[in-house]
Amino acid sequence: MTHFAYFDGREVDADSAASLIEGLRRLEPSPPQDLDRYLDLVRSRAALGFGIVVDVGQRGDGLEARCRRAVASLVNLGWLRRVPAKGAAVDEASQYAIGSNG
Repeated sequence: MTHFAYFDGREVDADSAASLIEGLRRLEPSPPQDLDRYLDLVRSRAALGFGIVVDVGQRGDGLEARCRRAVASLVNLGWLRRVPAKGAAVDEASQYAIGSNG
């Protein structure tokens, strides 16, 4: 499991892109019913609220592929980062790797 921090302060432990996005969805005050809807919400929230584009793929691309694209986009935008467990150091190369023990 890898620990991640979202830009708004939410933190999630995940071992895949889909479990990371699902963890963020569950922490919403009023979450959409499924991950496809949540990914669409993330995209529209970023566009309307911040004027940026979060690439979450398109419906029909497959949920795992959409989640991987979303995680990569969120990391590139600085909205998502890997955080170390208490007392552990994280090297730069593994900072954004899901499932890494680094």
